[in-house]
Amino acid sequence: MRLFLQCVKFLVVQMFIILTIGAYANMDVMACESNEKIDLLLNDDVTIDEVKDKLLEFNSTLHIDECKEINLLHLEYNGEMSESELIEGANIKTCVELVGELPEINATNNYVTDLVGEDDKINEKIMCENEDFSLFERLSWHIDEITGERKSFSYTEGDGVKVALIDSGVDGNHPYIKNRINWDNAKSYVEGDQTLYDYNTHGTMMAGLICQMAPKVEITPYKVLGDSTGESIWAIKAIIDAVNDGNDIINISLGTYKCLSESSEKLIINAYKRVIRYAQNRNVIVVASAGNYGINLDNYKAASDIVHLPGGIHGVYTISALSDHSMASYSNNGTCIDLCAPGGNVVFTDGMLDLNKCIYVLYPTYFDNGLEQIGVPQGYSFSYGTSLSTAIATGGIADIVSYCKQKYKYYTNEDVDRIIRESANDLGDEGKDIFYGDGELDVYNSIMNADKMILGTFCEINKNDEYLFDNGRMLVKYIIEDEYDDKYQVKINMTNTSDYTMRDWEIVYKMDDQIVNIWNGDYLINGEEVRIKNKGYNKNIYPGDQVSIGYIATKVGEIDIPSAYSFTNYYSSSESEYKINYIVENEWDSGYISVISIENLSNEIIEDWMLEFEFDQTISNIWGAEINSTDDGYYEVVNSNYNSNIYPGETVEFRVMIQEGNVISEPHSYELLSVKMK
Repeated sequence: MRLFLQCVKFLVVQMFIILTIGAYANMDVMACESNEKIDLLLNDDVTIDEVKDKLLEFNSTLHIDECKEINLLHLEYNGEMSESELIEGANIKTCVELVGELPEINATNNYVTDLVGEDDKINEKIMCENEDFSLFERLSWHIDEITGERKSFSYTEGDGVKVALIDSGVDGNHPYIKNRINWDNAKSYVEGDQTLYDYNTHGTMMAGLICQMAPKVEITPYKVLGDSTGESIWAIKAIIDAVNDGNDIINISLGTYKCLSESSEKLIINAYKRVIRYAQNRNVIVVASAGNYGINLDNYKAASDIVHLPGGIHGVYTISALSDHSMASYSNNGTCIDLCAPGGNVVFTDGMLDLNKCIYVLYPTYFDNGLEQIGVPQGYSFSYGTSLSTAIATGGIADIVSYCKQKYKYYTNEDVDRIIRESANDLGDEGKDIFYGDGELDVYNSIMNADKMILGTFCEINKNDEYLFDNGRMLVKYIIEDEYDDKYQVKINMTNTSDYTMRDWEIVYKMDDQIVNIWNGDYLINGEEVRIKNKGYNKNIYPGDQVSIGYIATKVGEIDIPSAYSFTNYYSSSESEYKINYIVENEWDSGYISVISIENLSNEIIEDWMLEFEFDQTISNIWGAEINSTDDGYYEVVNSNYNSNIYPGETVEFRVMIQEGNVISEPHSYELLSVKMK
């Protein structure tokens, strides 16, 4: 089926969201008499309410908007007052990490609408070929491409998954999506417009693609764009609300380019990093676009110190776009790319626009799409871009999450991530590369591989006494060492075959037999489930290492041999109140040693802690903790065994050494995590 459009004139603008920001030369720039705005990113150890009280005590006319979750304040005020006068007058200078103004959001969308020939029509045979399929479904080649020709829909259609759409609203009456929209938590952040109407058209398009990929998904729109513009503070608040409202996935196609060396732009960079981490550490998946400039983001950063946001931030799925199974010419690339998905493209053949290469999308029904003259019904249009590939990927990921939710009681987002990456269709150079990431998302292949990666494989090694379980990360050997009367003795060896440390392990499996004695672990029986947890001294299983447990159990008849094992431990944001302190303990000409301490202010034990933070220095040595991972100034530091738990009222500390010059700077954007059990 081929669709062509003869154009007299054709104009396509890549679809993207641009964040623009007014520069701040310094804190002494005088505010004009009209309504002034200022944003304050506070230090992590500061209580936001205390700062608000000081500000209002200094100037009671201030209008203050807050994001407590990331310690961000947005101020609006009238009068001639500089930023420094406001900050110094309220005596909050030591509380502020960064000051500036979060950028305005602008949206530019252009569709195939410009002066097409009057005689140009879409083939009417295609329109009427099968009345059971709408044109929207008939032209959705992009869906076939990553669902195994829709075979994945036999297993999952996004049931039970909630997706937050942070965009320009939606056309809630569009027949294709009206039954998939959840209005309970839907919200507009646009001043003067509390409706969810999509005056921009971008949000409706995204919602349609997500629903195509996941027909039973539930979408909640969070409107942060009006007909063309919005405020970054709205987008940040929407991400926080989407997390707190219990969404599983956030689709955000906003994109901006900001300079790391500009102090005025660090605020937006750090604010986005904080809010993305807030989502990730509460087990919410964030999917964002790579951008449409066709540039290598690594080279751009090296040459200009400019980074792309929020796609490219640690913890976000950054999606590039494909056209005919190859990288689309407009799609950005770089080491930050995680996955790719179809994005469409503009292709001319013999002077005719090949609409097969574009993606057929939804369009608000209350706007004229400008395409009726070529046979395109109202409510639909054609387009392309990384925004589209991102929405398609979001829908696909929703399908995979839905499948895991329904089938695997103890799955984690780490399991979902592993399934997605290892099941992707590897394009380009073998393995992860700068154009395709780990490859093109493949929902059907992910579903086919899920059992093996989560439930693992189980086999008998030696008849009646040794059995082997393997899920690609942990190798579990079950050995019957002795059997007598109504009892038997078992040894279980657990070997870590992954590249990551298994911390504070807990293993769960089904068994009817009753444990009467156990060593190297503690057990809890809940119905037919047995939970065995480490003893503390053997809590971590490092890559290549093995931990063994043993027990004696009673049987009724034959031994009940477990055939599937689940590890339930995962890291999540600590719900306990805590305080981080940082001091420089020793310094010399070429470096210094600092102490970072964590004080537990709650009444609960913080178990097996991990601390995340941003730091513009390279840590050359560390004592009292281990660096779990690091990525472009982002650090994950985990406890040493002897200080793994922080008891109420107690403090643990670790030291870091910096050996790259005598400029002393402090880490920021702290987030404390602890191990949880499903």
